[in-house]
Amino acid sequence: MIGLAAGTIGAVLFAPCSGEETREFLAAKTQDGMLYAKDAIEDAKEQLQATLDRAGDAVLNVKDRVGAATEGAGERLREAVRAGKVAYEDEIHERQSALENPPSP
Repeated sequence: MIGLAAGTIGAVLFAPCSGEETREFLAAKTQDGMLYAKDAIEDAKEQLQATLDRAGDAVLNVKDRVGAATEGAGERLREAVRAGKVAYEDEIHERQSALENPPSP
């Protein structure tokens, strides 16, 4: 954009053309600069959207991986608790049985 402005000023100062031709030239260059800026903005928006899409996909991937790891750990924890309950109940039954049927002297 700075180059466009410098070129425009130089063209006005050193213009070998008539005023009307110079105005047409400047209008065309201004239009070219605006189209260039519009294209650059569109490219930047597309790149940003692509980056956001990749970031979103990465977040979902991490979420899925963490969820799978957590789900597996949760199931293992539930199984360990069940095993602990069974062992506790078995121990209680053994002690009750030992109290009800003491060994003979």
